[in-house]
Amino acid sequence: MPEVEYIFVYPHRQAFNTFPVTAADTVRLGSLWDRVQAFEPSLVDHRAGCKFYIPFKLSYEPETTLLSRSRQWLLQHREDKDKQITLGKRVSTIFPDGPSPDEVHFIIATNEVLESLDELGTVEERALRGREQRVEVIRTAVPRPSYGVSTSAGVRKVVVDNADRFHAGRPAGNYGPPACLFNHALGRLDYRLRHLDDDISESAPPPILMRMVHELMTTAARCYSSEDDRVEAIKTLLGEIFSKALHWKPPRGTYGIVPDAINADNPPFVVVDVKNEAGLEGDASLQAGLSYTHIVTAPQFKALRRQTNYPAILCGFMGNLLEISVAIYTDGMYCDLLFSERLHLGFYSARNVLRLSRALTATRKAIADLTAFYAQLKAAPRAPPQTSIAHLFPSPLKIPSYTGFVPSLTFTHRLTRSGEAVLLAASEGERRSGIYLATMPWRSSNVDEETTVSSSSRDAPTDNVEVVVKFTERYHQEAHRILAAEHLAPALHACVPVCGDLFMVVMDRVHGEMAWEAANRQELLPYRIYQDIKRAIALLHSHDLVFGDLRTPNIMVVPGGSGPDDGHRGMLVDFDWVGTHDRGRYPASLDDGLPDWVTSSIQRHGIMDKAHDVAMLDQFKEQCHSP
Repeated sequence: MPEVEYIFVYPHRQAFNTFPVTAADTVRLGSLWDRVQAFEPSLVDHRAGCKFYIPFKLSYEPETTLLSRSRQWLLQHREDKDKQITLGKRVSTIFPDGPSPDEVHFIIATNEVLESLDELGTVEERALRGREQRVEVIRTAVPRPSYGVSTSAGVRKVVVDNADRFHAGRPAGNYGPPACLFNHALGRLDYRLRHLDDDISESAPPPILMRMVHELMTTAARCYSSEDDRVEAIKTLLGEIFSKALHWKPPRGTYGIVPDAINADNPPFVVVDVKNEAGLEGDASLQAGLSYTHIVTAPQFKALRRQTNYPAILCGFMGNLLEISVAIYTDGMYCDLLFSERLHLGFYSARNVLRLSRALTATRKAIADLTAFYAQLKAAPRAPPQTSIAHLFPSPLKIPSYTGFVPSLTFTHRLTRSGEAVLLAASEGERRSGIYLATMPWRSSNVDEETTVSSSSRDAPTDNVEVVVKFTERYHQEAHRILAAEHLAPALHACVPVCGDLFMVVMDRVHGEMAWEAANRQELLPYRIYQDIKRAIALLHSHDLVFGDLRTPNIMVVPGGSGPDDGHRGMLVDFDWVGTHDRGRYPASLDDGLPDWVTSSIQRHGIMDKAHDVAMLDQFKEQCHSP
């Protein structure tokens, strides 16, 4: 056999070595490696930890850029098992047509080389790599669906042992911003399911669908000898109602698990799990969430995870109980239950059939929307010129009835409670945060847009302002505007009702620190801060408004100007609780166990009173210097 030349590249951080090895094509890779080590004895120390990659189509020239090109190639493919090769392989099987004389044939990667790759790339690229590194951990740690629901030990492994990976509301603090904020199809589904009892065209079901839904309710009410019998009874109906072909009992080898059904096209974004009766063999909705987690972390969807947060619809059937959830994947799996109802006819059969028909019409439309969404992803270029992290952030959708201004936003970071900007949540507090950093055009008030735009920071407009975006269940924008006009609160740009029954509040980012940080350092604040907050409360009271939550986490200390009288100033931030004096009510979730409340008349769902603000203000005064 004629001898040919094989080129090995060993890419260090700052330099690289190339090793041309001449050999017959019948030898094994191990023989070539022995010759390489003869050239470079230092590699002997790394022998056990070396990996060998085949970088097909990696040109040797220009040699001046080979180091950066080979390291970038490794960065993209270091986890790809099909690009790795073992020492026992014959080179003739690796290169059946012979090695190209102009290409690199093997890359030698020691552990040191692989670890150094984490230094490469932009902040966005490093964030996506960190996200991807968690995938295998999640896939391995989160239990198989059937085990995770069938016993208390299995449920504990999901809820307790994997609380930092699987986020579905258990334990109580294990949740994130609603999944419907991250995809328009999920947002529309959430809106329609919240308005099932309203006569809106959004969820008007056709007569043929109502007939199928009525039949599904009748079928679900029957008793069946086994889960398989129940599946057999509903599966054709369900596919027709969803207007989507469903693949029942897909092979285990495809995703490593076997959900009862997924949509037949690729990727799967509808997951159905069925239990014969509620209370038998576990929770079907939890099982669907576990199935989704194993699907979304499957190796074949690595490229898809770089493009999207993988929105999906999950359906759990338990006897005649139907539950519909939505799920996304950002730094972990987040799942929200949107609809749960017994498929019961009874004396109110007409009303019940109509309500369920509207719910399943909304679900059918969401499935159609997601079908179009994934088709568009497939049609997009496979290698975008810039790394986008837009899918790590919300893409909220205004409610249909809102006709006001919606700013064009480019989300860049999440904000922690202390004001730190992060890309991926690393703790329970960060996961729960509904506050983000974004940029918006300076002249955005002249823009008439239908939806908010979420994109990566690299796509941000050049003429823009940094803003804080907060998602909250209730907000008093009038109170915010009153104080912002007097520079006692950050400037408010918009307060938009969005799908998910939330407000999207957009305000200027003000640099400073929260008053609680000084308290933690056991430092007194300048008396000027107290004076500003006192003036802010008096201004609200003059409009018959009660602030309600006058604690140090809602008081901000901001730098003043450069003049002798321009010291630090105080601002109020967070107008979630503001209500009208003697009519507004405190939240039912108010933590009445906190020592912050100076009067026992501040109670869960209690009436708000100006006197409460005054008492809280007197307490805050004690945390400031004397005049």
